[in-house]
Amino acid sequence: MDRQSEPDPSSPPAASELDAGFSKLVAGFWKLAAGMTLFVGVFTTIFASAHLQGVMQTAITKGYAYDFRLAALLIVGMTMVAAGVLCIAAVRELARGHRIGWERAFYGTAWLVLIAMPLEPIQPGLAPAFTFVGGLNLVVLLVVVVLAALRRLARS
Repeated sequence: MDRQSEPDPSSPPAASELDAGFSKLVAGFWKLAAGMTLFVGVFTTIFASAHLQGVMQTAITKGYAYDFRLAALLIVGMTMVAAGVLCIAAVRELARGHRIGWERAFYGTAWLVLIAMPLEPIQPGLAPAFTFVGGLNLVVLLVVVVLAALRRLARS
């Protein structure tokens, strides 16, 4: 083999190699965001459904009248289930790297955080968990969109 055809190990990598590596990094973050969003969606849907079941069972067995407190508890549970379902619905498109999946995941996660954050003082057991996983997912989603924008800028 000719020594001149071998690449010099001390030379910097070619631009195409850097672009390929960066594209793999971005694709990996899209997959990470999809996995995190699936976890957040399933976690939220299961626990919010359990909340709804507990509220309805308590109201029926104790004979509570339909008042503002019962309505508020039902609305909180339903909106959290809706946020979880929205996150689950975003996973397929998010894993494929589509912007619509990112938007659904972002809106579902932001909705969850906005619901759970004000509940932390009155529900110190589970509301901080929703806020933590939702906040972590928001960070991952924001990193994904920044990396995707940087990749687009690098290509233009």
